Amino acid sequence: MRSVQWLPPSSCFPPHRVTHPDKAAQLCQEFLTSGWDLSKPVLVGYPWGEGIQLISGSHRWAAALGAGIQIPVKVVPYSDVWMSWGHLERWALLVQAGNLQMEGT
Repeated sequence: MRSVQWLPPSSCFPPHRVTHPDKAAQLCQEFLTSGWDLSKPVLVGYPWGEGIQLISGSHRWAAALGAGIQIPVKVVPYSDVWMSWGHLERWALLVQAGNLQMEGT
């Protein structure tokens, strides 16, 4: 069973650059005030070199980095990512793996 790990954002690589800085700034303020909202999806990533390559969540990653909090990441094997690449339905299921609640993961 794959589990959620709480990781420092500095050990993770975002999937792309932040395209909406205002969104990241707003999330950062929310994280500073309340921490990570456990009712929201966790990030999904896979081991890559010395860290975790995220497949979504660049803005949440940047906000957590700015707020100095750890991020919840559902770490999946690279083979799952490889098998899903190019298959939209499989890819959507992989990204949705972060929609699982924190408990029981």
